[in-house]
Amino acid sequence: SVHWTAVQKSTGVLVTAVLPTAVIATWNLSSGGPSGGAPALAANLAMLPLLTGAAAWLWRARRP
Repeated sequence: SVHWTAVQKSTGVLVTAVLPTAVIATWNLSSGGPSGGAPALAANLAMLPLLTGAAAWLWRARRP
């Protein structure tokens, strides 16, 4: 895409895809795993503003 620089593309992919995937995989493989209800909900709710913020940042930072 011509709308973002290479650094913005890399940061966007890391924040919107790689970081959430790593957190989810770590959670599922840890001892807390799928059985923990409240901590999983808290982690999912924390992930929502992170993804929304990254999408908003990419949208604002795009070149015309």
